[in-house]
Amino acid sequence: MSFSWSPGSQTLLDQLNEAYNRYLPARELLIKASQQRDA
Repeated sequence: MSFSWSPGSQTLLDQLNEAYNRYLPARELLIKASQQRDA
């Protein structure tokens, strides 16, 4: 099965990727902060 991205889908994918890359470090910080608080 071949699958080709439409330009709109590619843009959406880029936005999702960008949001994920911004979210991940923030999540790490939250986890560390909660661990320190619980310690």
